[in-house]
Amino acid sequence: MRSDRVGAACAATRAENPAGCESGQLEPAGLILSSVTPDGAGLVKGMMQLLTIMAAIFFQASGPASLLGNPLVMMVVVMAIFYVMLILPQQRQRKKMQAMIAALKSGDKVVTNSGIYGTINGIDGDTVILKIADQVKIRIARSAIAQVEASEDAK
Repeated sequence: MRSDRVGAACAATRAENPAGCESGQLEPAGLILSSVTPDGAGLVKGMMQLLTIMAAIFFQASGPASLLGNPLVMMVVVMAIFYVMLILPQQRQRKKMQAMIAALKSGDKVVTNSGIYGTINGIDGDTVILKIADQVKIRIARSAIAQVEASEDAK
């Protein structure tokens, strides 16, 4: 049975290296084919060899340059940069905006996302009644308020 596998491996590599088959030398693929047994023990041995080769490639370079040359480490570094530069500031801004919307009260002067200036006349759940002129009131969503203007007392 082993000779059949060796023969098949030899036939597969004959086009690339005709002298290798006659001399008994096999390509690495031929070694893997010849080591597989029906119970799968050869497959485990082949996987261990592959794992050893991959570990040797991974740990081949030495020094600090090899650590940053690893694609997995570089991906983690890029993800950390994205987190610090993009996600954290956005979370801080969202928390600040939620605190501002939660602290709204009647009499606050606000600016909406659409640029309408007005004074809060009343709060009704998720909506705000905004007075924008004498006898003109509109109902808008709380989330449509962009900023609260500083009162003249604070200036």
